[in-house]
Amino acid sequence: MDWDNLKIFLAVARRGSVRGAADELTINQSTVSRRITAFEKSIGTKLFEKLPSGYVITEAGESILGNVETIEEKVFSIDRSLFSQKDVLSGSLKLALPVPLATDMLMPDISAFARKHPTIRLDISVSASPTNLAKRETDVAIRIIKIGETPPEYLVGRKLVTYAEAAYVARSRVNKVNCWIGNSETDINPDWVSESVFPNIEVGHSIDNLVARLQAVKSGMGMAILPCGLADTEKELIRVPNAILQPGREIWLLTHVDLKNTPRVKLFKTFIHEVFTQRKDLFEGKTPK
Repeated sequence: MDWDNLKIFLAVARRGSVRGAADELTINQSTVSRRITAFEKSIGTKLFEKLPSGYVITEAGESILGNVETIEEKVFSIDRSLFSQKDVLSGSLKLALPVPLATDMLMPDISAFARKHPTIRLDISVSASPTNLAKRETDVAIRIIKIGETPPEYLVGRKLVTYAEAAYVARSRVNKVNCWIGNSETDINPDWVSESVFPNIEVGHSIDNLVARLQAVKSGMGMAILPCGLADTEKELIRVPNAILQPGREIWLLTHVDLKNTPRVKLFKTFIHEVFTQRKDLFEGKTPK
């Protein structure tokens, strides 16, 4: 049985639409529709009901779903096994990290790693959504998670740091009236305002992207709670007088358990751990300007 057909079947079952499956697999919608129709014809049964709301899996589809998911895991396991047996420091290394770390903090260091190890090709995914290490969407992930959360059991790694946050404002706006900038439109009277040094100042604006929020503060739009590791490196910003230092989130370095001894993976993990060790005080807010 063709694995490509099974892979498309899984994507449609999970996403509930041809468009969603096409986006997940980065193929054309027409290809998804054509392969599903051909698959159903080859096995002589309908796997989905096509409704205005999307594709609904049939009883026949449900009956094979678990087995297909098992096949998928076996395929990914083979892929991870083959990759882990490559004991040379060359070839592709997939790296995933969130936008703020990529654009504002780690790219110079990652570039230095690439120059030092030119035989390793870095394939970097920068996204707010976590990539799937079990499916080898990435080999190494740097993730920002809530304090106290733990990664899934099939991942191994270490916590690099718990970063600190504080209230920041543009230097040009110090000692002036500034509204708060929140991170979502629901920030009307959030707890973080009442617990701040300016509990009576309202949230005047909201920006759901951290990097954009930092730029807004630099531009004088208002003040905001920002990670110290980012804000303390910006000369246009200063901590709000008497700002309270508070824990933000944890940054973790992770890989799949099957890849933990792969030379390329070990080399990069050691490198990034050293980077965070050197900047621990910055991340923890111990180097205010």
